[in-house]
Amino acid sequence: MFSLFNALFGTNSRPDLGQVQEATTAPKKNSSPSVSVQPEPPKAKGKYDADVEALEAEFGSLNSTGLSISLQDLLQICPRKRPRIEAFQGLISYLKAEYGATLTIKSRKTK
Repeated sequence: MFSLFNALFGTNSRPDLGQVQEATTAPKKNSSPSVSVQPEPPKAKGKYDADVEALEAEFGSLNSTGLSISLQDLLQICPRKRPRIEAFQGLISYLKAEYGATLTIKSRKTK
């Protein structure tokens, strides 16, 4: 009778459920958890790190200072594809946020 009932309705209509039950009821091994210390990945270079290093090499520490420089001099220190003050807006805001330094760029076109 049981084999007839099993053949008609099937007790294992989803074989994946049977595998999950077997996997969860498998005896666990008695092993102590191993703790592995992974070294931190090297800190990625930021977008403006090279510019900050070049400015510090030229003018010294940038912490809480005001720096006024001409656009032509800044382009020699930190070259950009677009020689406009707008190309340095990201660097200006980065220096203000991270170092508290104010970078003022003077140009012949903007007064």
